[in-house]
Amino acid sequence: MDSDSAIEDRYKFNLPSLYKEMRAIGCFDRHHENYLQFTDLEWFSADQILAWVYDKHLIDGLIPCAHTLSGHLWAWYPNIDYDHSEAMVFCPDEDEVGVLYAPDFQSTIYHMMLDELANTFLVERSNAKEAEQTLHHFVDVIAAFMPEQWNERLQELVERPLQPTQENFYGVISEDELEQILADDINYARLDEEFCCVKEE
Repeated sequence: MDSDSAIEDRYKFNLPSLYKEMRAIGCFDRHHENYLQFTDLEWFSADQILAWVYDKHLIDGLIPCAHTLSGHLWAWYPNIDYDHSEAMVFCPDEDEVGVLYAPDFQSTIYHMMLDELANTFLVERSNAKEAEQTLHHFVDVIAAFMPEQWNERLQELVERPLQPTQENFYGVISEDELEQILADDINYARLDEEFCCVKEE
């Protein structure tokens, strides 16, 4: 049994075809030039997803996708919306409240890209020029997987110069503009809806 089949068998969940397509070109492989190295986000490998050990406090039904160094988790959670089997949630570490991050994997990538354009740490790793080039590269890498309208939006945003947003972070859009873009483009009424991500004692 290959790793994908093993994952799907363990979690009783079909990995999104888009996830598999993007993984095939290196988007989630930190050693690949197409790796989407978003700020404070690391993608789980297939082996890590398969071997993931549940935090005993977390609700059942989460399928891990990515995480931060501090332990925040992005996970598929089909049980939160039966009309959207690829629904992605964000579960902060040591917090009982998670949020519904996106209705499907395509929207997840778009949301993550917009988050990066709002607040990126890439400047701290290199410099503004190199950071802008990296953001251009991210947008180019995901272009084949995004709707035309979203691609046009990202191409327009990534042409803007990076500006300081908060300590050590830079961005090209404000939090208010980010919120408006997400509402207009993803158009999902339950976006950022809060839910309890830990088990009741």
